[in-house]
Amino acid sequence: MRAVIRPSVDRLAIPRGTRRRLGLALLGYMLIVTLIITLSPFDFAVPSHFRVIPYGSPIDGIANVVLFVPLGFFFRARSLPKERERQWPVFAFALGLSSVIELTQLFEETRYCSPADALANASGAWIGAHLQRLLARRLTVDARFVGAHALDLPLTGLVYLLVPLLWLDGLSTEQFGGHFGGTVSLAGFGVAILVSMYHHHLRPRVEIARWQLCAIGCLWFVVGAFPGLVHRPALLVVTTAGLGCLLFLAGGEHEMLDPERRFEGRALRHALPLFAAYLLARALAPTNLLRWGWSMTMGVDASVQHLTQASILGLLENVSAFTLLGYIVAEWRGRREVVPRDDRQHILGVGAVGALAFEFLRGWNGAYGASLLQVVAETAACGFGCALYHLQRDHVRAVLSGADAIHGAVEAASPKWIRWASPRPSPRKVTTYSRS
Repeated sequence: MRAVIRPSVDRLAIPRGTRRRLGLALLGYMLIVTLIITLSPFDFAVPSHFRVIPYGSPIDGIANVVLFVPLGFFFRARSLPKERERQWPVFAFALGLSSVIELTQLFEETRYCSPADALANASGAWIGAHLQRLLARRLTVDARFVGAHALDLPLTGLVYLLVPLLWLDGLSTEQFGGHFGGTVSLAGFGVAILVSMYHHHLRPRVEIARWQLCAIGCLWFVVGAFPGLVHRPALLVVTTAGLGCLLFLAGGEHEMLDPERRFEGRALRHALPLFAAYLLARALAPTNLLRWGWSMTMGVDASVQHLTQASILGLLENVSAFTLLGYIVAEWRGRREVVPRDDRQHILGVGAVGALAFEFLRGWNGAYGASLLQVVAETAACGFGCALYHLQRDHVRAVLSGADAIHGAVEAASPKWIRWASPRPSPRKVTTYSRS
C-alpha cells in the first residue's frame, strides 16, 4: 500500500525548489568548512616519501565519522524525490570526496593518507543520510511531524549553523591551547534555543519526555564538539553530562505561550547574551597577549600572514560566527515580513558595525591586531547568513502550505497502525496570552 500512496504524497509534499536551494546552500557551506579543516594549512609540496598508514587511532576514526554526518544529511536533503530512495549516491559522493582529500594530504608534510579515514568519512555521510531519510519518511506519514520536530521554524537553522562553529571553536582552541569558554558559551546558546523551542513549540503540540530533550541536545553537542575535543575526552564527557543535566532541569514545568504566538524574539533575547559572551571571548583570547598599544592593518591580521592551520581555522571561525550573527539578526526581523533585498541591506549595515567593533577589540591583542580586510569578510558573512535565513523561511512556507494536503492524503490511504503511531497533541493545558 505504501507504493500506491507515495506518488500522490510526493506530489503534495514540499516543493522541490525550496528544499533543493536550501539543501545546496547548507551542503556547500558544510563542504567548504570541511575542506578547509581537512586541507589546511595548504602547504603543498612534493614529499621525499609518501606517508600512508592503513588506519589511525580509534578516536580519530570516530571523529572522521562524526565530521561527515552533516554532509550526508544535507546531501540527501538537496536530492530530488526519486534520488532520495537510493542511499548509495551519498556513500559514493562521500567516499570520492574523502579519497580526493586523502590523496591531496599526501602532498602536505604535516598530513598523511589513510584508506580507513576515507571509509570512516563515507560511513559518517551514510549515517547522516539515513537520519535525514528517517525524518523524511516520517514527514510523509504524518504532516503533524512538521510541527512536532520544529521543521517549520527558521529558528532551527541556528542549531544547524552552530555545528560547524563548534567544530572550528574546538579545533582553534586546541591549536592555540586556549581556554574552553567559547565552546561553553556556544553550547549554552544552543541549549537556550532548544529549551525555548521545547517549551513554546513542541510541548503544546506533542508530548515529548524530558529525557528525549536531553538526548537531542547531547547528540547535537557531541556532533559539534567531538571533532575539536577528540583529544580531550574527559572534558567532552563532563561538558556533555553537564548539558544533559541542565536540559533535564530546564525541561520541567514552565509557563507556555499560546502555540500560535511568535516566541522567537523572546528565545533570542534569552540566548543572545551567551552568543555575545562568545564573540567577546573570541575577540580578546588569548587574554595573556592583551596590550595597551592598538594596531591595525589593511590586509589580513598578524596571525594569518604566516599561514598555519591555527590561523586559517581562526579566520574561518570568525567568518562562521558572523554568518550565524547574520542569521540571528534576520530571524529577529522575520516578523516584519521585509523583502530579502531590503533585509539584506539592513543586515549588512548591522554586520559592518558588529565587524568594526569586533576588529576594534582584536586590535588590542598582540596575537592579531585589527584588519579592515576581515571587516569586509565578516560583513559579507552576515549577508550570507541573511540569505540562509530567507531560504529557510521560503522552505518553511512551502512546508506549511502543503502540510494539510499531505496529512489528508495520508490519513485517507494509510493503514491503521500508521495512524495509531502518529504523534498526538499534548493533553497539557496551555496558558494563552493575547497576540503581540
